[in-house]
Amino acid sequence: GSLVTFVDVDGDGALEMLEPTAEISLTSMVRALFARSFRVDVSIRPPSREHGFFAPSAVQEVSARYDIDLGASTALRGAPPFFGHDFDGDGVHDAILPEGGERMVLHRGVERGDRPLRADGFVTLDGPASGTAFVLPPGPPGAPPDVVVFYVGRDDLRTQLRVHVNRHRRAAVGTP
Repeated sequence: GSLVTFVDVDGDGALEMLEPTAEISLTSMVRALFARSFRVDVSIRPPSREHGFFAPSAVQEVSARYDIDLGASTALRGAPPFFGHDFDGDGVHDAILPEGGERMVLHRGVERGDRPLRADGFVTLDGPASGTAFVLPPGPPGAPPDVVVFYVGRDDLRTQLRVHVNRHRRAAVGTP
């Protein structure tokens, strides 16, 4: 419950509730250790005046996958999910979700429909991921944001920084 966040997922000006859930049982933990992978489902609940603050059921559920590093200090590898940004420059909010420790996937926003995001990934951001990542606010007005990854807690990459430069940026602001 402490990981629940509130973000304007679809860009309509109202906050949706993002509720992460994961199966926690002995079987799921053993399965995760053998697969070296752990999945977190994020339920998107829209605001609802009829039911109080938010709808009782989710309009969509998206999955984030984290890799488990069983090295000297066991850690989850993957970036946090990013909601509420227009990454592809089409005027609709998108989401970036981790696909393990080496990839993030952009799920394109849907302008109209029952669900705010496409279920399939639109673009992949390849490279080592980290829990210390954030969306860099765009510079010029109308330019989509970039994603910055710091490698805190990773001895192999601790002196590095990765910037996923948004290629839609140049097209959005009209520069070459």
